[in-house]
Amino acid sequence: MKTVLALGVLFSISVSASAALSPKYTEWREGPVQWIMSAEEMKAWKALKTDDEASRFIDLFWVRRDPTKETRRNEYRDEFMARVKASDATLVEPRKKGSMTDRGRVYIVLGDPTTGGMELASNTRHQLGGSAAGNSGDGNRMRGSRSVWMWTRADAQKFDMPQIEVVFIEEAGTGKVQRDPHRPDFMRAGPNAIRKAIVNPELKEVPEWALQGGLEPKTVIITTEVPVSTAAPAVEGTADPAAVAAGGPSPASKLTLLKDIWSINPELKANPFTKVAALTAFKPEDDLGWIAQYCSGSDDEPTVRYGLRLTGTAGNEVIDRVAPPDELVPDRIKAAPGCYLMRGMIPLEGMTPGAYALELSVEDPVTKASHALKQDFTIE
Repeated sequence: MKTVLALGVLFSISVSASAALSPKYTEWREGPVQWIMSAEEMKAWKALKTDDEASRFIDLFWVRRDPTKETRRNEYRDEFMARVKASDATLVEPRKKGSMTDRGRVYIVLGDPTTGGMELASNTRHQLGGSAAGNSGDGNRMRGSRSVWMWTRADAQKFDMPQIEVVFIEEAGTGKVQRDPHRPDFMRAGPNAIRKAIVNPELKEVPEWALQGGLEPKTVIITTEVPVSTAAPAVEGTADPAAVAAGGPSPASKLTLLKDIWSINPELKANPFTKVAALTAFKPEDDLGWIAQYCSGSDDEPTVRYGLRLTGTAGNEVIDRVAPPDELVPDRIKAAPGCYLMRGMIPLEGMTPGAYALELSVEDPVTKASHALKQDFTIE
């Protein structure tokens, strides 16, 4: 269903009713997305009255930040989700998720600093005095440790700043880390980053090419008579990653089905596929998530052309649905140089229980041959 809503309409509502929204929408607004919302958007959100309005607001919120128009992928949203995941994994504090901390906010808004940053290595932390017990010999309370994140040159210039310095102070004995309010750089750079992220301010409604569905964006599979190319034999399950990296028969491997594709973090030092809990059974209300590895052997981020085909049997009905070819720029896998993570989701809503198979075809950018990976699953 086409979801459109004029931004002007959203911003013209004067009565605040956001308190009436379902908890999932309230939680979205109160989560890390608040760090990247403009003042105008915050005002508009408070005026929403229904979940349907909130869902359409979210669609428009992301599409206004989509740097590549007319493609299914929204790189800005993907990067935001990756930063939230990394913050939650690295910057957690007592009783607070990493993405909701001061450090998480700065990282989500500005990204990786030139120096300092996410890992907070020991050489970036400086003791300010006192003893490990929390009090110095003269009775003065220990001030904790200090870390400095710096954005210089191009990293700062993209936010219209010559240099950005953010200092964090850890409270002794509590594990809580706060941004030093006496350093104003972030309060200057943050609004610039939020403003510059809105690359499509002219959009007043969600176009058909954009992801839609609010909190559960969906890529629609379209039935068509165009078959998936069989220029190369299908590879059942996963391919040998060593053969792929060495220029084997297919650049794609490790097709895996799961529900939460954002639980996979390609920035980890370990192979992100190692601990993936692959699934073979789904329910009609689920989304079918898929991930795959693409190895080009190059450090240059590739643009991968791919296709999806869903086949199966449900009762007496034979299913054969093919999505039109699309392109994506996969995420670099830190633990495997030259390899990248592809991922996507397919809504199963309305699908009849039965036995199915998902086939991912990937085009070799050199030979133009289409190689296929296939995984079976059931809808219960």
